Amino acid sequence: MIDFAYIVSADFRITFLNRALQNKIGAGQGELCYKAIHNEETVCKNCPLPQVFAGETVHEERLFPSCDRTYEAIHTPLFSSEGNHLKLAVCRDITERKEANERLQELNRQLDSFVYTVSHDLRSPLTPIIGFAEFMQQEYRNKLDAQGLDLLTEIETQGTRMLTLMENLLKLSRTGYLPPPDNEIDTDTILQQVLTDMGIEIAEKQVKIAASPLPGLLIPESLIEELLSNLLCNALRYGCADGGTIEIEGKDTDREAILKIIDHGDGISENEKKRAFDVFFRGAAVKQLPGTGIGLTTVQKIVRQYGGKVELHDTPGGGCTVCLRFPLKQDPS
Repeated sequence: MIDFAYIVSADFRITFLNRALQNKIGAGQGELCYKAIHNEETVCKNCPLPQVFAGETVHEERLFPSCDRTYEAIHTPLFSSEGNHLKLAVCRDITERKEANERLQELNRQLDSFVYTVSHDLRSPLTPIIGFAEFMQQEYRNKLDAQGLDLLTEIETQGTRMLTLMENLLKLSRTGYLPPPDNEIDTDTILQQVLTDMGIEIAEKQVKIAASPLPGLLIPESLIEELLSNLLCNALRYGCADGGTIEIEGKDTDREAILKIIDHGDGISENEKKRAFDVFFRGAAVKQLPGTGIGLTTVQKIVRQYGGKVELHDTPGGGCTVCLRFPLKQDPS
């Protein structure tokens, strides 16, 4: 066994340590765990012993100064043959994994910064381009032929599309991790605000929204609004025919909070499901409709930041169901 394992008594004495740990630190039975393993003169500040003796299993990430490596430790309750309280700790070296994760996070920060800078710089000249195209259509309408006017309309259309793309890229790059709130956020109140904001579009398509009570979430309000807005926009514009129904469901289980956005449209093919969260990807059925292919990418980014996951399922009878799952105790990565 290459993982470290040791057992500690109530007085912090090591009663057992496996060969891997013994070879690494040169310690033996009877020594104080905080001194032999962690090079501390007094009991470690966040010692898990009281929690373990209370019956809990404790997970922690800890630097072992004796070997300058980072370990993921699991501390569990144990009893001796005499019935005495003991603590068993099993420690796995995660140094390389932690360093790789930190490098990946830094690369993601650099990528977000790059996307923000490029999007911001490209957005600036688009506003006058669109404005000049509109101005020329109005002021030179009588001096241009039909083809010239059509070209100006196309410049305005494509400029507006690119501006929307830049705005979405900026939004995606700014969607960083925010500390979760202390108390659950009322998801139903945020949903009503999103539905109010989308009221005109919902009315134009004569779509019925059937919403059941949703579980509260330990996620900042602005990000919950971003999640619901993106998912409802997708369902309304691409997954719901005029006069159709969109269902919004939620529930709490013992382990997670679940939100579902259900449409009854044409659905998504299995091949497209695999790419649905790729930035800029758009399914064949919606390419002719306005959009940038960033909405689901943003949703996945937010959900992952708060320890959750996104699933796409076929709606019985046709359509797509987007399912968000959040653990009750979120562990963002």
